[in-house]
Amino acid sequence: MAVTVVLLDGREFSLASETPAALKRKVCAAATLGVEPGELRLAHDGALLADHDRDVLASLPPDARLVCWSPRYTRRRSDEALELASARRRRAAAADPDGALRRLGRHAALARDAALRIPLRWWAVAAAWAGVGAAAVRAEMLPLFLFVSGLVAIFGFGLGERRLGEESAYTVFNDGYRALPGQLRAEDLERDLLRGI
Repeated sequence: MAVTVVLLDGREFSLASETPAALKRKVCAAATLGVEPGELRLAHDGALLADHDRDVLASLPPDARLVCWSPRYTRRRSDEALELASARRRRAAAADPDGALRRLGRHAALARDAALRIPLRWWAVAAAWAGVGAAAVRAEMLPLFLFVSGLVAIFGFGLGERRLGEESAYTVFNDGYRALPGQLRAEDLERDLLRGI
């Protein structure tokens, strides 16, 4: 049966064969791929054809187009494409030495846009923090500065705000150190242990 075999580089061959294994041998001879027939893969409509299946070619429609490839063949094509792209980049860099500055300019514009989205108040807080940090370094009090900064970050920004009547999961933040319902407290453990004796 004659079928059309399409290679990945676009070449087409119309070949007649009884089995996929014989068809692979004919493709290797016609296309001069430099690979063994056993390395080739044949597919029709996304399904691989098995070498040992004698009836698979006979069951294909008369206008069937098989795709053929091999690992070495596709790797070689990928390597060539990589080399071509690298050469294109080198030529572009040689022709346009300021291209790197233009790319850097795009990144700087993105950074500027991101910085403009941050409110001015936060820039002032960051500048004040950096200034006090520089003074702490000069006064050799950096550990104390970092400790206080951590406390401010936790209590100032990390705890969030509770709505009226809402209790914290941490008893130390509730009025009268009230525990949440079902929360295990030291008093509960003590009571349970003493009753058990």
